[in-house]
Amino acid sequence: MPSSPRIIQDNSKHGGTIAPNAFIPNNVKVEYPINLMHNTTVYANTSIGKFTYINVGTIVYPHTHIGKFCSIARNCELGVAAHPIEYLSTHPFQFDKTIFKNCDDYVNINKTGWIGHKKTVIGNDVWIGAKAIINAGVTIGDGAIIAGGAVISKDVEPYAIVGGGTRKNH
Repeated sequence: MPSSPRIIQDNSKHGGTIAPNAFIPNNVKVEYPINLMHNTTVYANTSIGKFTYINVGTIVYPHTHIGKFCSIARNCELGVAAHPIEYLSTHPFQFDKTIFKNCDDYVNINKTGWIGHKKTVIGNDVWIGAKAIINAGVTIGDGAIIAGGAVISKDVEPYAIVGGGTRKNH
């Protein structure tokens, strides 16, 4: 969980709502007003555009940039980290010393500077349905609609509708 959650005592100053148990570190760039509902977690080095609504239980991972006027449903995950498939193993002992401190000999295998949470961009006026997963490194274009339960592993064009492995442009 992020450290130093931002606590807004007077929401009327900014407009919108940040639930008391929503976590948002001080180094998140926010354009108010926004709505963060209960049990929302926003990690460091992210940004949230004004009039964006993030519903209950959603997680926004590092290096995710969310545009203005977005509607994000319950229990979504945005900017989900990848694991390297070209390494000896997909296990994080090779690239994350903070998890397994006794694996220094193995961590040195990683000479490429593996980045699990690549920059993820959610455009303006994007609607993301409940339980959708957006992988790290993906760009969702303005006005796109992501169906509930979708797993997005590739870029989505502006105004596209994506869900269940299908894509419809209008």
